[in-house]
Formats: sequence, structure tokens, C-alpha cells
Amino acid sequence: MAQIQFPYLGNSLVMAIVILTHVFLAFIAVGGITIAVVSEYIGYTKKSPYHDLLAKKYMNFISNLMKVGGVFGTAIVVLLIGLFGEFTKTLFNIFFFPLLLEALMFFVLFASSIYYRETWNNTKNKKLHLFSGFIAALAGIIAAFIINTVWSFMLTPGSYFKNPSMTSAVFNPLAFSSFTHLIIPCVINSAFFFFIYSFYKIKTGNLEERPFYKWAGDYTGKITAIFILFQIVSGILFLLTIRAIDNSIFTKIVAGDASIFFYSMITLAAIAAISSIIFLLTRKQAYVVLLLGGLAVYLAFPLGGYTRERARKPYLIQGYMYMDQRLATAQGVKKEVTKENILAKYGCLSCHKFKGQGGTFGPNLTNVRLKLNKNQIKSILKAPPPGMPPFGGDDKGIEQITETLLNK
Repeated sequence: MAQIQFPYLGNSLVMAIVILTHVFLAFIAVGGITIAVVSEYIGYTKKSPYHDLLAKKYMNFISNLMKVGGVFGTAIVVLLIGLFGEFTKTLFNIFFFPLLLEALMFFVLFASSIYYRETWNNTKNKKLHLFSGFIAALAGIIAAFIINTVWSFMLTPGSYFKNPSMTSAVFNPLAFSSFTHLIIPCVINSAFFFFIYSFYKIKTGNLEERPFYKWAGDYTGKITAIFILFQIVSGILFLLTIRAIDNSIFTKIVAGDASIFFYSMITLAAIAAISSIIFLLTRKQAYVVLLLGGLAVYLAFPLGGYTRERARKPYLIQGYMYMDQRLATAQGVKKEVTKENILAKYGCLSCHKFKGQGGTFGPNLTNVRLKLNKNQIKSILKAPPPGMPPFGGDDKGIEQITETLLNK
């Protein structure tokens, strides 16, 4: 079957549009839940009704936003499978269990956030209510960390393809620096979103609402400004980490095809930083200035993401898989020959477990040499018992599997 090509826009642009939209909504949701529960906690400990009201209003909004974000998340999976099948299969094989954990975290996030929102007015145990909110926030942060490990792995797979292990894939060289650079924008996006809404309500809301929204604008504006400055520091550390890992990627960012997007992002980041400093020094008198800075950050985020993607080209996975999903074997990437790889090659691990890996439908093959001899194993492969699919290899394959199972 021919490779699917998205008409007019192309596969890469369609993926970029859907992913950026999903990421923008996800950032607001994860950051918003975190701000909401922290604000409620502050309100609870300091007896501040404004903190509690802000948290409640934000949760009502985020509950609807998460539904839209979920639609785009589903679209990403469908597009990945349809447009980049081999690439998706590779990533899913490497990150299967982490991605399964991410799905579980999304379930926990949805369930706990619904409980958190619905029990706001009728809960008798405030501490339990806060606990459910913190669980929702933690689940969102864990999910963000997992998807970040996949994204950072694509740029810096490290030693994984020489010595494959889930640990080296998840904790790849860029994982933590990339996560810091990702989680801070979650707070910025969500805080700035409510800052814009507060600014609007100050201008158009009724007189009874204005005191709250003036306070909310100052509160969320301060969070936005402080975290913008944190993001500048995080970005510098991120670049230094990339340079230490792979100077060729760093060179592409600052002096290669991606440089025009990089320096555009730097200009916007400088505008945001200056606006943030002015707001922090003058606060309520500088709402319009922070609006300019926040909008500059909103534009800088997609430019930064695109810069990062361009720096990886011509690869989908740096040094391993090209954009057309061909493996970069010319780069010297070879899969280590192990017993597990041999058994996986012939499909044995689909049903059988071997040294902790594989399925659970068939007998465990780890110590099969203690139960069967060479001829018995060959007989089973040549004439499988009921319930076992026929062996798809040749006599050489039968010999290879037999030797693999019998050798210690």
C-alpha cells in the first residue's frame, strides 16, 4: 500500500498544526489545575476568599478545555499511525510501558479533576478536597514528563540504540532539561490566560466583580511575569545542555536552517522579559505592558518548538530514522544481537515470556532447556500443538531458536 500523503498541506504541516494546538490546550490545563489547587490551598490557610474563588472559576473553565484537548490528543494518535506508521511503531515499541502509564495518568487526571470540581460546594472535608486537586495536578505533571521523554528522545536518543533499555530511553540526555523547559510554559500559559480574562472583566464587568478581577489580574500577572523570567533562564540552560550533548544540533539552532526561527524567538523572549520586569516593578499600572509581553511569549513558544524540530532534520529520530522513515544504517546504528532479539524476530515473544519479556499466553521459555531437549523443541516448531500458530521461519530459523533456548 502506498504511503498516505495529506492533500495540499502535507503530512508534516498537518501534524504540526494538530500537535501545537493540543500542546497549547494541554499546557493551559496542566498549569491551570496546578495554579487552581495551589491557590485554593493558599485561600484555605490564609482565609482568603479571592484565592478560593479564582481556583473555582478556573476549574470550571478547565473542565471544558480538557474535553477539547482530548479530541486533539486522539487526532494526534490517528495521524501518527496513518501518516508515520513505521516511526510510530518504533516509538511505541520503545516507550510502550511509559505511554501506558501516561494513559493511566490521564485517567487519574480526568477522574480526580471531576471529583475536585463537583465536590467544591458540598464537601465537608476541605483537606480531602485539596488532596484530590493535588492528585489531579500531579497526574498531569507526570503525564507531561512522560510525553516529554519521547520528544527529547527523538532529539537525543543517547546510547539507546547501542545498549537498548527503557531506562536509557526515558532518562535520555536531554530529558530533565527539556522537561523544565516544558513545564514552566504550562504555568505561564494558564496564568496569562486568566490575566487576559481578568483584564477583559475589569473593562466590561459589573461594579461588584471588578475588585475581584483587579486582584486576580495582579495575582495571575505576577505569576506570569515571574515564570517568564524563569523560562528565560531555563532556555539558556536548555541550549547549554544541547551543546554539551551534541554540538552539531546546537550549531543548527544558532547558525543553521533553524536560526531564523531561533533569533525570532529570542527577540520575542527579550520583549517578554522586559515587559515582565516593568510589570513586576509597577504592577497594576502596567497591565498593557504585560499583555504585550505575554502575547510575545505565546508567539515565541511555537517558534521555539519549530526551531527544535528543524534542528533534528533530516531525522525523525536523531541519527537513527530519516524523515522518510528509513533507518539510518549508514550511520553505523546496529541492533544488538541478544536472545530476546532472536526470539522477538520470529514472533515467539508475542505469546511466550523469556527472562521477564514477552507475552503470557504460552509457556515461559526462560528455563525450557531444563524440560525439553533439542529434538523435542524442533518437533514442536515443525508440528505445533493445537493453539500454537505455525512457525513462519525456515529450517535455519528453527535451528537458531533451538540453540537460543538451549544455551545458557
